[in-house]
Amino acid sequence: MTEWFAEFVDRMCEPLAEAQLDISRIPYSDEDLKRLRALSAFDKAGAHSTMASRGSLRPIPYLVSAALHDKSTDARCSALHALRVLGDSRLVPVFLECLGHPSSSDKWYAMAAISQHAGPEAWEVVFKRTRQILSKDRRTEQGPRSELIEALDYLFRFRDQSESIQLLLGQITTKYAHRLSAIERDWLSSRNDSAVGAG
Repeated sequence: MTEWFAEFVDRMCEPLAEAQLDISRIPYSDEDLKRLRALSAFDKAGAHSTMASRGSLRPIPYLVSAALHDKSTDARCSALHALRVLGDSRLVPVFLECLGHPSSSDKWYAMAAISQHAGPEAWEVVFKRTRQILSKDRRTEQGPRSELIEALDYLFRFRDQSESIQLLLGQITTKYAHRLSAIERDWLSSRNDSAVGAG
């Protein structure tokens, strides 16, 4: 990590009162931006991890920009993880937008953040994404908590929002059983929920 980048990370992690947080205001200069673009994805991911661990709200605008626009999947995902750690429900629109990225990794990190921070306002997007996941076989298994588990966890909490959610949850272990990984089947069976297996 260069001396400038170490200083940048320190500057981003200075304490900031919650009342001062403005996620639309980017707290770095054009020169910082030029240098950030030249960094490797590995360095950015390390910086994002440091920012998350230090707990300051100051880097949130930078992390939002990285999650939405960085060319590297690793950098976007590490920014999403840091936002999940540092953020709250105000960042749900960012997480929902990241669900539209083509990378399955972006979608997983975004869904995990939505599951943690979103209220009932996100149910339609989560429902639609869950149906997309269940509509085809997946090439890779995500574990221990797949994007599908994160989505289902959210939908179970907000199942009273729509009969469509209740119907889908009732069909998970029947109609969609062949689309579930062993980890997902175990997770569903460990839930003590009357909606599982109904229908």
